[in-house]
Amino acid sequence: MRGFLAWVFTLFAGPLWAGGLSEAVLKQLSSDPEPFLELAADLIHGYGGPQGIDLAGVDRFVALERAEARASALRQLAVADLDFDGAVSADEMAVLAAAASARMRGRLWALHEAADADGNRVASAAETAAWGRAEAMRRFSPADEAIARAVLTFDADANGWVTLEEVKAAVAALAT
Repeated sequence: MRGFLAWVFTLFAGPLWAGGLSEAVLKQLSSDPEPFLELAADLIHGYGGPQGIDLAGVDRFVALERAEARASALRQLAVADLDFDGAVSADEMAVLAAAASARMRGRLWALHEAADADGNRVASAAETAAWGRAEAMRRFSPADEAIARAVLTFDADANGWVTLEEVKAAVAALAT
Protein backbone atom coordinates (compact mmCIF):
# COMPACT_ATOMS: atom_id res chain seq x y z
CA MET A 1 0.00 0.00 0.00
CA ARG A 2 2.79 2.48 0.88
CA GLY A 3 4.49 1.81 -2.42
CA PHE A 4 1.21 2.45 -4.18
CA LEU A 5 0.73 5.73 -2.28
CA ALA A 6 4.25 6.82 -3.18
CA TRP A 7 3.50 5.99 -6.83
CA VAL A 8 0.20 7.90 -6.72
CA PHE A 9 1.89 10.84 -5.05
CA THR A 10 4.59 10.90 -7.72
CA LEU A 11 2.01 10.60 -10.48
CA PHE A 12 -0.20 13.42 -9.24
CA ALA A 13 2.27 15.71 -7.54
CA GLY A 14 5.00 15.68 -10.14
CA PRO A 15 8.73 15.04 -10.08
CA LEU A 16 9.50 17.94 -7.72
CA TRP A 17 7.89 16.00 -4.88
CA ALA A 18 8.88 12.48 -5.88
CA GLY A 19 10.70 10.87 -3.00
CA GLY A 20 10.29 14.02 -0.90
CA LEU A 21 8.09 12.42 1.71
CA SER A 22 9.13 9.86 4.26
CA GLU A 23 7.25 6.61 4.72
CA ALA A 24 5.96 7.97 8.04
CA VAL A 25 4.46 11.06 6.42
CA LEU A 26 2.97 9.04 3.57
CA LYS A 27 1.45 6.66 6.12
CA GLN A 28 0.00 9.57 8.12
CA LEU A 29 -1.41 11.19 5.02
CA SER A 30 -3.02 7.95 3.88
CA SER A 31 -4.60 7.13 7.23
CA ASP A 32 -5.50 10.55 8.67
CA PRO A 33 -4.44 13.66 6.74
CA GLU A 34 -6.14 16.16 9.09
CA PRO A 35 -3.26 16.53 11.60
CA PHE A 36 -0.83 17.17 8.74
CA LEU A 37 -3.19 19.70 7.15
CA GLU A 38 -3.57 21.44 10.53
CA LEU A 39 0.20 21.56 10.96
CA ALA A 40 0.61 22.93 7.43
CA ALA A 41 -1.99 25.63 8.12
CA ASP A 42 -0.33 26.56 11.43
CA LEU A 43 3.08 26.77 9.78
CA ILE A 44 1.91 28.77 6.80
CA HIS A 45 -0.26 31.21 8.76
CA GLY A 46 2.00 31.47 11.80
CA TYR A 47 5.50 31.36 10.35
CA GLY A 48 4.98 32.29 6.71
CA GLY A 49 3.13 35.11 5.08
CA PRO A 50 0.66 35.87 2.31
CA GLN A 51 2.91 34.12 -0.20
CA GLY A 52 3.08 30.93 1.91
CA ILE A 53 5.99 29.48 3.86
CA ASP A 54 9.58 28.92 2.83
CA LEU A 55 12.53 27.10 4.34
CA ALA A 56 13.40 30.04 6.61
CA GLY A 57 9.87 30.00 8.03
CA VAL A 58 10.06 26.29 8.82
CA ASP A 59 13.51 26.85 10.36
CA ARG A 60 11.99 29.54 12.63
CA PHE A 61 9.21 27.16 13.65
CA VAL A 62 11.64 24.35 14.51
CA ALA A 63 13.92 26.71 16.47
CA LEU A 64 11.01 28.15 18.45
CA GLU A 65 9.51 24.73 19.22
CA ARG A 66 12.85 23.53 20.56
CA ALA A 67 13.46 26.76 22.48
CA GLU A 68 10.05 26.47 24.14
CA ALA A 69 10.69 22.81 24.98
CA ARG A 70 14.10 23.66 26.44
CA ALA A 71 12.71 26.57 28.49
CA SER A 72 9.90 24.41 29.82
CA ALA A 73 12.33 21.67 30.82
CA LEU A 74 14.72 24.09 32.49
CA ARG A 75 12.09 26.05 34.39
CA GLN A 76 11.97 23.82 37.46
CA LEU A 77 15.73 23.59 37.67
CA ALA A 78 15.92 27.37 37.48
CA VAL A 79 13.44 27.68 40.36
CA ALA A 80 15.62 25.36 42.45
CA ASP A 81 18.74 27.49 41.82
CA LEU A 82 18.30 29.42 45.06
CA ASP A 83 21.70 31.13 45.05
CA PHE A 84 21.58 32.07 41.33
CA ASP A 85 24.94 30.45 40.56
CA GLY A 86 23.65 28.44 37.61
CA ALA A 87 24.06 25.12 39.43
CA VAL A 88 21.43 23.19 41.41
CA SER A 89 22.73 21.27 44.39
CA ALA A 90 20.88 18.47 46.12
CA ASP A 91 20.40 20.83 49.08
CA GLU A 92 18.72 23.41 46.84
CA MET A 93 16.54 20.74 45.25
CA ALA A 94 15.55 19.55 48.72
CA VAL A 95 14.17 23.01 49.53
CA LEU A 96 12.03 23.03 46.39
CA ALA A 97 10.98 19.41 46.84
CA ALA A 98 9.89 20.05 50.46
CA ALA A 99 7.41 22.65 49.20
CA ALA A 100 6.00 20.33 46.52
CA SER A 101 3.37 17.62 46.56
CA ALA A 102 4.48 14.02 47.01
CA ARG A 103 4.07 13.24 43.31
CA MET A 104 5.95 16.39 42.31
CA ARG A 105 8.78 15.62 44.75
CA GLY A 106 9.47 12.39 42.90
CA ARG A 107 9.48 14.20 39.57
CA LEU A 108 11.79 16.91 40.86
CA TRP A 109 14.31 14.42 42.17
CA ALA A 110 14.18 12.46 38.91
CA LEU A 111 14.71 15.69 36.99
CA HIS A 112 17.70 16.62 39.16
CA GLU A 113 19.19 13.16 38.73
CA ALA A 114 18.76 13.34 34.95
CA ALA A 115 20.44 16.74 34.75
CA ASP A 116 23.32 15.72 37.07
CA ALA A 117 25.29 13.87 34.40
CA ASP A 118 28.34 13.12 36.55
CA GLY A 119 26.33 11.99 39.57
CA ASN A 120 28.01 14.33 42.07
CA ARG A 121 24.60 15.56 43.36
CA VAL A 122 25.08 18.99 41.73
CA ALA A 123 23.59 19.77 38.35
CA SER A 124 26.17 22.28 37.16
CA ALA A 125 25.35 25.07 34.74
CA ALA A 126 27.01 23.10 31.92
CA GLU A 127 25.14 19.90 32.82
CA THR A 128 21.87 21.80 33.06
CA ALA A 129 22.42 23.42 29.66
CA ALA A 130 23.28 20.06 28.07
CA TRP A 131 20.25 18.43 29.68
CA GLY A 132 18.02 21.27 28.45
CA ARG A 133 19.28 20.80 24.89
CA ALA A 134 18.70 17.04 25.11
CA GLU A 135 15.18 17.58 26.46
CA ALA A 136 14.42 20.00 23.64
CA MET A 137 15.46 17.35 21.11
CA ARG A 138 13.44 14.70 22.93
CA ARG A 139 10.31 16.85 23.14
CA PHE A 140 10.57 18.09 19.52
CA SER A 141 12.41 15.22 17.89
CA PRO A 142 14.08 14.94 14.50
CA ALA A 143 10.96 12.98 13.44
CA ASP A 144 8.76 15.94 14.44
CA GLU A 145 11.09 18.22 12.51
CA ALA A 146 10.91 15.96 9.44
CA ILE A 147 7.11 16.13 9.46
CA ALA A 148 7.22 19.94 9.63
CA ARG A 149 9.80 20.06 6.83
CA ALA A 150 7.63 17.72 4.72
CA VAL A 151 5.32 20.67 4.13
CA LEU A 152 8.05 22.14 1.91
CA THR A 153 7.79 19.22 -0.51
CA PHE A 154 4.42 20.54 -1.73
CA ASP A 155 5.85 23.52 -3.64
CA ALA A 156 3.94 22.74 -6.85
CA ASP A 157 5.16 25.79 -8.78
CA ALA A 158 8.76 25.50 -7.49
CA ASN A 159 8.85 29.15 -6.44
CA GLY A 160 10.34 28.45 -3.00
CA TRP A 161 7.06 29.11 -1.21
CA VAL A 162 4.38 26.60 -0.21
CA THR A 163 0.80 27.77 0.07
CA LEU A 164 -1.98 26.02 1.91
CA GLU A 165 -3.75 25.56 -1.41
CA GLU A 166 -0.74 23.62 -2.74
CA VAL A 167 -0.72 21.37 0.32
CA LYS A 168 -4.48 20.77 0.16
CA ALA A 169 -4.34 19.94 -3.55
CA ALA A 170 -1.53 17.43 -3.10
CA VAL A 171 -3.19 15.79 -0.08
CA ALA A 172 -6.46 15.57 -2.00
CA ALA A 173 -4.60 13.90 -4.89
CA LEU A 174 -3.25 11.34 -2.44
CA ALA A 175 -6.75 10.54 -1.21
CA THR A 176 -8.04 9.68 -4.67
